[in-house]
Amino acid sequence: MPLRHGYASRVEVSDLTRRERMVLEHVRQGESNKEIAEGLIMSISTVKAHVRNIMQKTGATNRIQLALNAERYSGQAN
Repeated sequence: MPLRHGYASRVEVSDLTRRERMVLEHVRQGESNKEIAEGLIMSISTVKAHVRNIMQKTGATNRIQLALNAERYSGQAN
């Protein structure tokens, strides 16, 4: 199912890397970058890079939109 809603180019959850899907699931749960970094044992700057890449791939313009779109596909984000 596409994450990108209303766009001609559609991104599937499976198009994200494994780590991006993991970060996306944490974003969906409302965690901060610091919480995600601690939970996935990565630096905050790496989390920010993953979030930025996910937003570019999905067309989300902000973290809230990303989380709301991800909510619909939470079963696929793992």
